[in-house]
Amino acid sequence: MWPSGNARFCKTAHSYAKEIAKVEKVVTRMVFEGYGVGKYCNSHFESTTYLLRILKYKKPGEDEGNINPIAYTDKTFLSILYPNDVRGLEVMTKDGEWVVFQPSPSSFMVMAGDACMGWSNGRIKACYHRTNVREDGLVRYALGVSRIIQGQ
Repeated sequence: MWPSGNARFCKTAHSYAKEIAKVEKVVTRMVFEGYGVGKYCNSHFESTTYLLRILKYKKPGEDEGNINPIAYTDKTFLSILYPNDVRGLEVMTKDGEWVVFQPSPSSFMVMAGDACMGWSNGRIKACYHRTNVREDGLVRYALGVSRIIQGQ
């Protein structure tokens, strides 16, 4: 991110990612054990790696289109988002309704991705979501941690 480096930021980001990875492992193990295949969880962990994304969204200007008006699913097994206090993440319910995620300092959004849906043979649905910042002058930041299957 910085040509001359930023050791303090890198150390903080790495520390955050390690802690979120612990949360993600607990959730993943709960899913595996819930399906009676907990003994395969460790081999799953060995075949995947983490991706930390730093996301920035703002309300589009009058001459710009919406930042991401199209609903999509993540290609990952699970994604964990930690947003700042600016609303903008919208999640689609089973009934096709959009719900705005109301972030708080102590909340995370855990979403199943396409890999989880495939792994569960469609029993766990990938979460359709989009970002739609509507407040002028505010910027929505989010930290996203995803577990990806190596080779994806």
